[in-house]
Amino acid sequence: MSGRSLCFPVGASIAVLFLLLIGAGCGGGGEDTAQAAPGSDGGADGAPAARPSVPVAVERADRGAASSYYTTTATLEAASRAALLARTTGVVREILREEGDVVQEGEVLLRLEDDEARLRLEQAEANYRLAQAEFERRKAMREGGLLSDGEFDTTKSNLEVRQSELGLARVTLAYTRVQAPFAGRVVRRHVDLGASVNPGTPLFDVMDVTPLLAKIHIPAKRMGFVEVGQAIEIDLDTSETPLLGVVSLISPIVDATTGTVKVTAEVRDYPAGTRPGDFAEARIITDRHEEAVLVPSRAVFEEQGQDILYAVEDGKAVRRVLETGFVDGDFTEVVSGVDPGDLIVVKGQRQLRPDGDVEILEGPPDVVAAAADAQPASVQ
Repeated sequence: MSGRSLCFPVGASIAVLFLLLIGAGCGGGGEDTAQAAPGSDGGADGAPAARPSVPVAVERADRGAASSYYTTTATLEAASRAALLARTTGVVREILREEGDVVQEGEVLLRLEDDEARLRLEQAEANYRLAQAEFERRKAMREGGLLSDGEFDTTKSNLEVRQSELGLARVTLAYTRVQAPFAGRVVRRHVDLGASVNPGTPLFDVMDVTPLLAKIHIPAKRMGFVEVGQAIEIDLDTSETPLLGVVSLISPIVDATTGTVKVTAEVRDYPAGTRPGDFAEARIITDRHEEAVLVPSRAVFEEQGQDILYAVEDGKAVRRVLETGFVDGDFTEVVSGVDPGDLIVVKGQRQLRPDGDVEILEGPPDVVAAAADAQPASVQ
């Protein structure tokens, strides 16, 4: 060659070198072939790996009654309460009943000194007897024509006055014996032995605690189902035993301030130690749908602002978007999205994907047996 060297541009030399390196690293099928990464979805033949079945528990959707409840607070009250006041002047001579005692209607709770009242009664009785005798004597004279009608009328009026005085003396004596106005319990005693009282002095507070009353206020727009005789559930702060009340009164008016209606329920059976003034939570049905489609509430969950659940069809998980109604304890009413008899997933639904395989481990016996029969035999 004639002293002229063969030269390549620098950029071309780099490109050729890069191509040679790639060719060395991409041999076809030799021992240097790259291996698939662990955990990839590809199978041995390059197909996606099958996802394992998700074990679930199922229950059938059913028909039944769904109720709407209104929950509020209430304070238990006595059916009757009376503040017994002194009705005459006197000194407390004897206290016969104490706070907490159960008393019967008409039972004497307290006695006042009654010596003066008894003397006044004796005097009134004597005056009445004299007036009665005078009346009989003058009546005979009038019948014999010996007494004018005017004189007889005066005698008759005098008898009536003496009779009124006798009645007043008897009432005054009766006022010295303070009696229970109804059967109940003494809840407070206001006076002590030897105290001097006047008309209007507080003596006792008596309550009738059978039944106890729970008065609640329900929005007028939710009163359509509430009626006399309806049951009401009551939970006390002071007891773990739930109580049952029965609606006895419904106010005929709506409170203009609150827009509510007063409902009174009677509680006749309650544990020992339950007292007026106990704080309670009351729960009453305000609406009811018969023959509603019901699913277990634990099957329903929220996803992207929608209520959903998973059903099982032909061994596959099917995502259902729901329109729900009343939630009644452990069950939820489904207005649309589920039919009676559908198999509803109640356990394991959080691991499901639409059209994913499921393995039914718990549920109605016939469903579990059919699912077991459908499982392929194990490969030995």
